[in-house]
Amino acid sequence: MKRPKPWWRSEGGANCASGSMGHSGDFAVMKIAASIMSNVARYDPSDQPELFAFRRSVFGEHSRQADIDGFDWLHRGYGPSPDRPPEVWIYKRKGVIVGQQAAIPFGLKVANRVVPAAWAVDLFVAPQHRLTGAGPALITAQAAAKPVTVALGASEAARKAYDALGWSPIGVVPNYVWPIRPERLLPLLPFHVPFKKTAGWIARQGGCLLDAVIRSRLYRSGTVLTRLDRFDGRLDALWTGVSPHYPILAMRDLAAVDWRFARESDSHRHKRYQMEKDGRITGYAVMRIDLWRGEPFALLIDYLAAPSDIPMLFAHCLQLARDEGAIAFIAKTANAMADLKLRGMGFLRLSKPPFWPTVAYAHIAPAASAMAPFIAGLENWFITMADSDISLDPLAIRRQHWVDSPQPALEPTGLQA
Repeated sequence: MKRPKPWWRSEGGANCASGSMGHSGDFAVMKIAASIMSNVARYDPSDQPELFAFRRSVFGEHSRQADIDGFDWLHRGYGPSPDRPPEVWIYKRKGVIVGQQAAIPFGLKVANRVVPAAWAVDLFVAPQHRLTGAGPALITAQAAAKPVTVALGASEAARKAYDALGWSPIGVVPNYVWPIRPERLLPLLPFHVPFKKTAGWIARQGGCLLDAVIRSRLYRSGTVLTRLDRFDGRLDALWTGVSPHYPILAMRDLAAVDWRFARESDSHRHKRYQMEKDGRITGYAVMRIDLWRGEPFALLIDYLAAPSDIPMLFAHCLQLARDEGAIAFIAKTANAMADLKLRGMGFLRLSKPPFWPTVAYAHIAPAASAMAPFIAGLENWFITMADSDISLDPLAIRRQHWVDSPQPALEPTGLQA
């Protein structure tokens, strides 16, 4: 008798119509009529002209979704099979594309295993075809292709669909914000702050005191942050030494990080740094400056370090943000082991506009059901803006998994050389 594959070696079901969602999801999937599922198909190169006409009409002529080169890069992912087709599913009615669900494939480290996984992104169904089962059919088809599928920044409409299909809510990825120039930041915020100018001045005085403490700690730590044009093989050693500290995180070895940040179109936006102590690499960071309402915000797009080294890495990045003239330093990250350390440094956890929290959901295929209780808790996860498509749009703190409408354009720029 042939033994079934363990969950960490399974690629998930290949049949879209029979893909299981687990318990309540199984029943929900059964309710999706075969006639609806028959309208879903994986992207084929012959679909390119029509699909991109659809994407341009939905997301805009100059959106990243309309960039053919970016499409191939993002939805093929990295790894040993660069010629595999992009992971995108389309929904057709009467031979016309009326919906899509895209995915970003990646390797997910769960404990000491690496599981094939995907970030679910860019779900969109034409308004006249909503409430017809098209959205659930697209979600089901895409999720059947991998043992684990994760959606970051799920909108309210998407969350309702995920709940109905039996996905597991993971939690909310928070925003850690340091107001470098609160007197300029507070007037921009849409929510009410009494006496914004006075509050901004007081906050800045307190921030200056905390900043003096941080500078003193940096000096005593003996750590150095070095700018790099590109990461090299030393990143693999960092990954090997640091990743065991975090139960669940996307691969961040050299191949994964190089794929994510080495694109020519991103070179002017993302600046790479590595932290060293006594000649040993102890962490890395990728930063970017975005403009919002004419003011510069420093974003920590990605980072990795052992929990004990996180305060020093964030302190270095904060000083870079200050030197660049940013009015705030922002990190959207799930890192339970660093939460108290960051708040102790003076970072605020904000969840009001424009610092929207990011809601995370996961689908675990039946072959991976053993890991379901482990993966459902955000406290086990390490997430940054580099995960999924959070950082692919300007001012990544506002990015959501849009279903009803695409994200409005903002103003991108980059850290100065």
